[in-house]
Amino acid sequence: MLKKLLLSASLVLLTACASTPQQVNITAEPAQLTTQYSDTQVTLSSKDIRDANYLIAIHKVGEPAQLLNNKGSLINLTTAKLQQGWEQQGLVFSPQADIAISLELQTARVDVQQDSFEHQAESTLMLIVSIKNKEQTLTKQFRSASTLTGAFGPSMSDLEAKFSQQLSSLLNDVFSDQQIRDYLAR
Repeated sequence: MLKKLLLSASLVLLTACASTPQQVNITAEPAQLTTQYSDTQVTLSSKDIRDANYLIAIHKVGEPAQLLNNKGSLINLTTAKLQQGWEQQGLVFSPQADIAISLELQTARVDVQQDSFEHQAESTLMLIVSIKNKEQTLTKQFRSASTLTGAFGPSMSDLEAKFSQQLSSLLNDVFSDQQIRDYLAR
């Protein structure tokens, strides 16, 4: 009986100490777009194929990693920003279109190594864009990596800002890619 009581008390204490992961708020603001398409009709699909569902992992010596998620879906944010930018450029999104754009979010992760006096955050972002028309398919991989170092623990606002900037830059790379522009302009 005493063992059951101690076990129950231990479980209550453990669940009281466990907290849900914090969330970050990643945004993206691509630069002004200049390319114009002449009402080219396309479809757009996307999927998140990352091997882990968290965005940030903070590793402290001797402690389990603290995992943080984004408030919203990263693939939905990426898809929405790309669609918005392409619509501004004149693409028309229609389910009956002959040109299909497919997005795959392969990697989106920030790994933070933290000790008593400093931290280092390494972030990686990888997106694959495939565009298929009746005759052929163009597949491009866009990758971005960055490092952020600082004293003591990382600031969540700094991590958010750095990754948001990284995502915006990656979207700009997609918009400015000459092969994609040529392929969509056909």
